[in-house]
Amino acid sequence: MGRRRLTMSAVERQLHGYQQGHQLLAASMPLPKAEQSVVNQLSDVAGPLRPRERFEPYLTAYPLPGGKRYVLARTWQDLTVARAGCVRTLSLVIPMDEWVEADGLSAYPDQLRLDRLPEPRDATQVVVRDTGTEPLPPAPPFNGSELLEALFLEDVRPVVMLDALEPELVATRLLTALWPSLRRRFAVSTFARSPRKVGGRDFDLVFAPKDARSRFSDWNGRRVDGRSVQDARHRWTGAIVARVFDQPHPRLLTVPETGLVGGNDANQDDAAALRIALLWGELATKIHNTPTAALGLLDIVNSGRVRDAHAVEAIEPSLVEAANRASTTFADDDAWGFLGAIYRKLQGRSMPAGSAAVADAVERLAARAPEGAVLLLSQEDPRGALTELVPRIASGLGSNFTHDGEGRPDPPGNGPSRRYREPTGRLAQRWGGHGHDPRDPPRRERRRQAPGAGRLRPAERVRRGGWGCRLISRRGPSSRFSPPRRTAKGPASD
Repeated sequence: MGRRRLTMSAVERQLHGYQQGHQLLAASMPLPKAEQSVVNQLSDVAGPLRPRERFEPYLTAYPLPGGKRYVLARTWQDLTVARAGCVRTLSLVIPMDEWVEADGLSAYPDQLRLDRLPEPRDATQVVVRDTGTEPLPPAPPFNGSELLEALFLEDVRPVVMLDALEPELVATRLLTALWPSLRRRFAVSTFARSPRKVGGRDFDLVFAPKDARSRFSDWNGRRVDGRSVQDARHRWTGAIVARVFDQPHPRLLTVPETGLVGGNDANQDDAAALRIALLWGELATKIHNTPTAALGLLDIVNSGRVRDAHAVEAIEPSLVEAANRASTTFADDDAWGFLGAIYRKLQGRSMPAGSAAVADAVERLAARAPEGAVLLLSQEDPRGALTELVPRIASGLGSNFTHDGEGRPDPPGNGPSRRYREPTGRLAQRWGGHGHDPRDPPRRERRRQAPGAGRLRPAERVRRGGWGCRLISRRGPSSRFSPPRRTAKGPASD
């Protein structure tokens, strides 16, 4: 399920402010007690303000307990009250499904843009008629690379960004870029003078003024200086910074990537899902020039971290291309290693086109480099994956076989037909008779027709072939020499 454009969304609103203490002043709909308690607490400013401190209105976004509603709130400093540190907060209570599925979020913050302090008359139900995607301005220069590395590419910890420029724009871009399963539980505040919690856990991200650093000294999260410049520590940092903070329509995962890693699943491991999607995209780009990237893609499929249907549909055409290129452009040893590895990884996967392409490539390679086929079949294969390739290998080897017969003379010297004429022993057992030309007479018949066959001794060693030797007698082929029988009347009989 991808994101969609919502044409109508009914949103409830609440107003909090000072009235003998910070409390709920008006609401369009009452909330369950547990949820209302969270909204009452988070609608107040986090941390004590300094004397005469002023701050701009800020956003707070967080899920409510139970997972059915999400709150997006704007808080203003209330200077009309004699008591210092008082605020007014207008909160939107949004149905969770509509929040996570919205393609764009601009219509929600627009309901909170007031050029005055909110009043009780603003606490009414409002219908948000459009959540379409609108291009967002690029984020100002700031330490976005370290922020995204801390959130998605390294150990998951809450983050405080100190002294950042335009935190509201940064937060809006980030919320818009999140895929559904992560947006469902992401909590952020664009102004806080101390750590914030919701449902017993820290906010994923808070922005704080530089002079509030000491408030986070004993905090278990990560502190990021918003104005410092640091080099990227991960190979995907530049890509995700561009996706989130530069592109007109922020998106950490594209729609196909979201479907691939299950970005709509509530229990999805978000940081791991992003890394898998980025690695998948990197390998899929390389596979056209580097066929061995197909092995990495199959490892991701077999890891169970992606959805099989999406993964198979995405990579099977590339696997066909990789197998064809490997059989024609790789060195013989490399080609055998690659094709054997990829066929093992395909075992148990419904990729008929990919499996057929590998089998065709194996047959062509067996005709060109038969020694590699012998080495491949001699490897340990506990799952029996290579057994299915035996007929194709035999067929490839058979294309190089030429036997004594009408219209098919043997080449002179020790050419391929002389070396591979009569495979015996372990290889012959694994072939199971495959590769034999039905036009050839049976082996015993050919021996009887050979010149000098009538002058064979009772047991005589036949010349050594490519893989073994045979002993034959008048009673047929044998792998052991049996001495002639002697009788009591005289010498051994023929």
